[in-house]
This record gives sequence, structure tokens and C-alpha cells, in this order.
Amino acid sequence: MFRRRAGLLIFGIAVPFSLGTGLYAASRFENVARDESPPSFSSPTPAQRGSTYPQRPFNFVDDAESYHDFYQFRQQLRQAIRLRDANFIRSISAQDIKLTLGPPQTWNDLNIDDPKAPIWQEMDKTFALGCRSKNKGESWVCPNIFVDWNRELDSFNYLVVVQDKVPVHAQANTNELVIGFLSKEIVKLDREVQKGAPFNSGWIRIIHPNGQLGYIEKKFTYSPIGYRAAFERVPSGWKLVLFLGGD
Repeated sequence: MFRRRAGLLIFGIAVPFSLGTGLYAASRFENVARDESPPSFSSPTPAQRGSTYPQRPFNFVDDAESYHDFYQFRQQLRQAIRLRDANFIRSISAQDIKLTLGPPQTWNDLNIDDPKAPIWQEMDKTFALGCRSKNKGESWVCPNIFVDWNRELDSFNYLVVVQDKVPVHAQANTNELVIGFLSKEIVKLDREVQKGAPFNSGWIRIIHPNGQLGYIEKKFTYSPIGYRAAFERVPSGWKLVLFLGGD
């Protein structure tokens, strides 16, 4: 289980925790940030190029497949998310759950009773990916992207493509020319283009490993500094002790 101390290592990652009312409350994550700035719509052509870099496949690991009790619990959780069951989410949450890196917030602050609240989409995406276990399945972190990220890469400048054969378009439109594909791999962001782009853009400007510039749909990506969740086993079952994104 997570040790109750000022500094905690989750799979070798420094994650300081503050003590709460008998359950854990994470104070903040060190050296981890979240960038939600979508790209601008400056339209590249297939001729535009950036610097090439090595292709980096990402291994999506799900330890839950080997732990029946947590796997079943996660299935229940995912069903509750699909149904937008706010009462279930509250029932599995630790009393001192950490939902932000800023001032304390509650599920009410995140409008969890509204089925259209953005937090539901974040939960759905987080638990659709694999989870990593700690202490023989006594504690969990989801998704495994946060745990298994290559710390030599700047997490501000890269994303993980979470599906196979995701098309890269010359412009931010599904009807535009497809200039390549990416499959479950780490891809570099075109950070300069993303600055000042519309917040609700569903597209991200990337640099393909071959140096070609293009756009992929945001829904097929996950940030290494995006939302992550932590669970611990308690006598009554499992408790969600942390669900947040940011630095």
C-alpha cells in the first residue's frame, strides 16, 4: 500500500502525499505537468517538415488482468462512468480524495451530477487504459502511461497515441489528405503551433518521426501529464484516493 509519509515513490516516481483522515490525500506530483492547449489551425502542407527522431513504440500494460478482484472493481467503475453514476463515484472515493493540485475541491465543485460535465470524459478516458499494481496488487495507479513514461523525454513536448493506425492529416480535418499513420507510440508535439490555439480544438499538431508535420485527433492521444488515478485497498474494498491532472 502507499506509505503514509511526506514523500512517496510510486513505481520509482516521486509523489509526495499529505496525511488525511485515515486515507491518503496527494498533495502534488513533482516534475509532472499537464498541457491542455490545443493546436492552432495553421494549415501545413505535406511538404512541411520538422526534425526527424526515433520511432518510440509504447507498451500498454494492464496488471489488472492478473488480479481478479481489482479487475472486477474496475469493470464496475467503468460501468458507473458510462451510466454517469455520481453516487457510485462518491461511494468509492476516500474522504480526503485529492482532485486538484490547487485549492481543495470536491466532486460537487467538478459538477459530477451533470452527465455532460467534462470530468466524466476524463474518467472514461483514464480507465479505458491499463493500470499498474504496487505491493502485490494492494495499490494501483491508472493509466500505466503515467507509471511507464520515459523520464528522459520532456512530458510537455510529447503525447502517446493510444490506438493502432491513427491517421495523420495534412490539415485539421478528417477529409484532408492522410500523410501517414501512427500506432501506439510516443509522438512529438509541434509546440510553437499549439500556442494560442482555440481551447476546444479536437486536433493536435504533431511532428511525425519522419519529420513530416500534420494533425491527429486529440481523442486518439493521451498526455503523460494528463489525468491519473490512484487506488488503495481498505477493509471495505477499494478507495479512489487521487484523481487529477496537472503539475
